[in-house]
Amino acid sequence: MCYLLFDPDYLNSVFGGVIDIDDLVDQVILECIKKAFDSTEEKYSLRHYLKTNGDEFSDDVRMRYSRLMAIVNESKRNEVEFIRSFGVDANAKAVLKSMDNISDKIDGYELSKMNFFEINNIGDVDLIKAIINHRMPDVHKIDNTRFMEIATQYDKRVLSWKELAQNDDRSMVFYSLAYFTIEWKYAFNFLFECALVMGKYPELDENEVLSQVNMLFGYKDFMTEIGHVTTDSRMVGYREKLIGDFFSFQKLRYQYSELLGLVTLLKEKMLIENEPVEKWFIENTNINDWASFFREYDVFKYATFEKNWSNKRIRAIRKLMNSVFPENPENRSYKIEEDFDTLMMTILKEESELDKLECYIEEYLNENEQLCARIRDKKSGKKVELIGDSFVKKHFLRFLSQAKINIGIMPTVFEPDGADVVAVRGIKRNEDDTSIVIELTGQGAGYLFE
Repeated sequence: MCYLLFDPDYLNSVFGGVIDIDDLVDQVILECIKKAFDSTEEKYSLRHYLKTNGDEFSDDVRMRYSRLMAIVNESKRNEVEFIRSFGVDANAKAVLKSMDNISDKIDGYELSKMNFFEINNIGDVDLIKAIINHRMPDVHKIDNTRFMEIATQYDKRVLSWKELAQNDDRSMVFYSLAYFTIEWKYAFNFLFECALVMGKYPELDENEVLSQVNMLFGYKDFMTEIGHVTTDSRMVGYREKLIGDFFSFQKLRYQYSELLGLVTLLKEKMLIENEPVEKWFIENTNINDWASFFREYDVFKYATFEKNWSNKRIRAIRKLMNSVFPENPENRSYKIEEDFDTLMMTILKEESELDKLECYIEEYLNENEQLCARIRDKKSGKKVELIGDSFVKKHFLRFLSQAKINIGIMPTVFEPDGADVVAVRGIKRNEDDTSIVIELTGQGAGYLFE
């Protein structure tokens, strides 16, 4: 086991009250289960699944799945491009085959059972189709009666998954992850809870509500006390219970962002028996272990299956959906005003404009003979100075202290030629013979260990 150590004062500031340490552990385990499940599922052709279901591979069926696959491919391409924008070499296999040539058509799509299940949901669940086609916000395209029919169909589908999950261990894992995935992507129950908040606080419009709870959904890029974090905040089965609390407890936003930072750090840095935690999880746990977790965690716990609709509530959720799922992502109507917390399109646009330095930590004695630390650029050896409204010296010093505490994980971060680095992203404002000044301005600006 490789231990990550943290300042007790920091941990006390994050946990207690609404959020506790069990929430952190649960989320790390849940995401490890999803990674393990996705990595170990066998994949077959589309023809295989249709034959198993007793469907003929007719022209009509081929056309239907070609349309559905086009939607899936576009979504996956966007995801891969997003990952690559942060310098990660995303696996090209994440994008499905285009089926533009005879060879591909013969081989067929390589799909897991969950992939096939998700594709059919796009075709069968009217709510998902309406969200994808941007029809939900428009009363002229979907009137209130039809809106309630679509919502009820979705609720019944999710309730059926909850019931099917009780059949056996595989069903428990499969249908728990099915709901986890569909609610993460389309967030209907999440937005319903936001609509309830709009009813409780009538002075707030949809943009103000979403700005208050935006840490709970979507791609996020922000600074924590332990470093810079990028996450898609998939805390389904947990986040719904927090929505109201975000309006009651001022400190919760800070605590939740730090929780996301800790989840990211643990997944990236924690070792078990000298192996990365996600790899260890794949090799040393099985579906029975995963089912045991989901029985206790219960992703369906905070889902509302019988929603009490009114015209006012439908108007509220239409506005929320129009903000979260606009036809043109550039036209998101609500804004995030915080320096390290933005929506995906803003990140993609502005991140490319930032300068990036790879640094190491230098320890030195100050005039009082106290041991201190600063960072230097690996390439030039120059001291790197950080400025800007987003820079908080206390946070930065606490961040650097984690390197000493976790020296076993990042042993070369103190060496000019070491493989471990402190990556700094910002705008270079000045450079002379001895130092480089970086302003932490712009979405994606910050520092983290790499």
